[in-house]
Amino acid sequence: MNTKLSLLELLNQTGYFQSIHETRILTHLIRNPLKDTVKDICDETGLPDSKVYPALKLLVNLGLILKESNHRPSRYYFTNPRTLEEFMNNNYSKELENKKTGLSLLNQQVINSWNPEEQELGPVAYLYRDNSIFSEILRIMKNTKVKIVLILSENFEPFIDTVISEIPKLISRGIKVELALPQSLTPGLEDFISTSEKLLKFKTSITQENSYIVRDQKTMLSITHRKQESVAMLTDDQLLVEYIDSCWNNSNCCTQINYQIETKDAIDLEILK
Repeated sequence: MNTKLSLLELLNQTGYFQSIHETRILTHLIRNPLKDTVKDICDETGLPDSKVYPALKLLVNLGLILKESNHRPSRYYFTNPRTLEEFMNNNYSKELENKKTGLSLLNQQVINSWNPEEQELGPVAYLYRDNSIFSEILRIMKNTKVKIVLILSENFEPFIDTVISEIPKLISRGIKVELALPQSLTPGLEDFISTSEKLLKFKTSITQENSYIVRDQKTMLSITHRKQESVAMLTDDQLLVEYIDSCWNNSNCCTQINYQIETKDAIDLEILK
């Protein structure tokens, strides 16, 4: 930032005021501790009273200046630097929150619009960064043609929203989903589980460290969860793929428990029979 900018230029640069009239008046009142009438402000700023009155009203409503009404004509003066600082901080916080919301919506639109091509793999491909893992989870789910098996550990939590958002889309495409979740990740399950029991099977995962996703019995993504950054292995090695795919029926990985989930229509849904 240019440190040689004037007070007026800095106020205008914030973008928190509707027009330059407010910033010109505020600059004048900050620099002049005396209580000024509308006529004084017009004379000092060169603004007509038709511009000064609405600008003063706005600045008063924002709490940046005070109006002394017991004096005729009314006089105006700047409150204090702390008030201006709070005003700036509040506006910055709102601006930042709006940007975060906008970025979140943008990312979701990108995810919904993204149609990734299936990768050609050697025996093993490694993915090291969390962002790459997010992308690969989406790629696998979007490229599934028949069935996907997800056996997830409790450490899968950073990625769970991505999976949950994609499951209804998979089911709507007629894809079979076998989902094993630890108890810690099951709250809110009724919000995304479809009533299509033929396509969705649900179990409780008891795997401790790694999470696994198998697509169409062809490709397997193994995620080793770490505190700092997760590490993932992507492979189409059939021995590994078949082994992980078989874990769905392995009681050391998944327990077959019947869950009763109350849907929004108050219909009891037995997920696994």
